[in-house]
Amino acid sequence: MQKTIKKYTFKNSTTTEILVVDNFKLSKEKILGHIKKTDKICLITDSFCHKTFKKKIAEIKKLSPLETKVFIFPKKDEIKNFNSYVKLMELLLKNGFGRNSLIIAMGGGSVTDIAGFVAATYMRGINWISMPTTLLSQIDAGIGGKTAINISHAKNMAGCFHQPVLTVCDISFLKYLNKEAKISGIGEFIKYLLIMPPKQTLSLTGLIDKKTLLKTISACIEFKMKMVVKDEQDKKSIREALNFGHTAGHAFETLSRENLSHGASIIWGMRFAYLLSLKLNILDKEYASDIKKLLWKTNLPPLKINYLNFKNFYNLICKDKKTGLHQNRFLLIKKPGSLKAKNNIDKKVLKETLVLLGEA
Repeated sequence: MQKTIKKYTFKNSTTTEILVVDNFKLSKEKILGHIKKTDKICLITDSFCHKTFKKKIAEIKKLSPLETKVFIFPKKDEIKNFNSYVKLMELLLKNGFGRNSLIIAMGGGSVTDIAGFVAATYMRGINWISMPTTLLSQIDAGIGGKTAINISHAKNMAGCFHQPVLTVCDISFLKYLNKEAKISGIGEFIKYLLIMPPKQTLSLTGLIDKKTLLKTISACIEFKMKMVVKDEQDKKSIREALNFGHTAGHAFETLSRENLSHGASIIWGMRFAYLLSLKLNILDKEYASDIKKLLWKTNLPPLKINYLNFKNFYNLICKDKKTGLHQNRFLLIKKPGSLKAKNNIDKKVLKETLVLLGEA
């Protein structure tokens, strides 16, 4: 049995602890430490996790003599929206939750996003524990304190930063990943391989080898958290590197009405950024072939004709929350470990790149 523990402290004196384990028993003591300090507990999850991880949920309930309220999202598309947010807030209010209460989120990135947002805004902030159950959420979405819900198909438009007191990345959850979830995780992992310094990526052999899974997840978390500690509120452009591929990727995800998984959308988004980097002569040609092989290694659902509608695509990238005061903003790649932000790229260039992507 293995585990790694890291503590991170932020300027506002908030401390978050991240635990990476290969067995749920190794995390129970840490969870218990926070449960002892609370007066009420709400576990937020989805129907898949509630059914698949019922033994783990039962073990969490046994840790406290208090009743644990369980909120279950019935469908994937009913998770990160305003209606679900209101239902959760009303559940907490009706059941007398207060400032000493605790939320536990068990699920993928959508579950941890909305649970964290509820924890951040209920009574101006209560403690929460994040238990991400997918590869995507364990290396990225469930790490770093970003919480959010979607508004009218616009990704993460309402949200805030609220660090969990504890994050438990239990890799035994990953045995149950379906094909779509695996692609989503691999998409974010490829992103890390491209934005990390090359010396760091050399130690991450293969695309998620079972024997090195704990090491791989720990390495991605440590890389991300170094940025998060320096730029928790995402205002200094330090944390921006974590958004590589996300501007176009979020547009594809929205245009597909989420028929494209988040991970598949991000890989397509990184492919777009790769082609745009080539077109603008930003990418070092020495690395072009290797980067292309990595980005095209995974078989993805194709981009349908409506996902490639430039007018709709352009409207979405202009509304992206990372655009700031510019018309559009893209993170482009110079070489592995080196990115460059480019603002106000000509519409003609973007359209030509979208056509190239459709033909790739």
